[in-house]
Amino acid sequence: MGLTRRLMLLLPASLAAQPATRSGQWAASAGSRRFGGAWTAREHEEPDAGTGAWTLLDPNGSVLASGWWSARKEADGWQGAWAAETENGARLEGSWSARTPLRGSLPFIQMLDSARVKAVTGAWSSRARSGNWTLQPQP
Repeated sequence: MGLTRRLMLLLPASLAAQPATRSGQWAASAGSRRFGGAWTAREHEEPDAGTGAWTLLDPNGSVLASGWWSARKEADGWQGAWAAETENGARLEGSWSARTPLRGSLPFIQMLDSARVKAVTGAWSSRARSGNWTLQPQP
């Protein structure tokens, strides 16, 4: 038995089957206000869905809010929900959408991979506020 095969037998199943993760930076606007932060995602069991975490950072890189997001592929793009809690305990929540040239059977994680090369953009809303967002290409 080869060394690789023996090592795979020794690894716990949970380690051998870890889903792929992605991370990056995002920017958003609401009127003239600009803000941004970081996002993470993990490959989902369903190719037409995604989940992850995100943070809102101040200009010094301190966390102002953190939370989760989810996504589902629709006929004309992607739709999702998000929620977060600020450092002072206020809850934020809303929805987001993205139009992307990625169609057909390509999984959600492919949209995130494409953002490493070319910005992916969309819209967000929360109660009476709304704006645009961008997943920024990675250098």
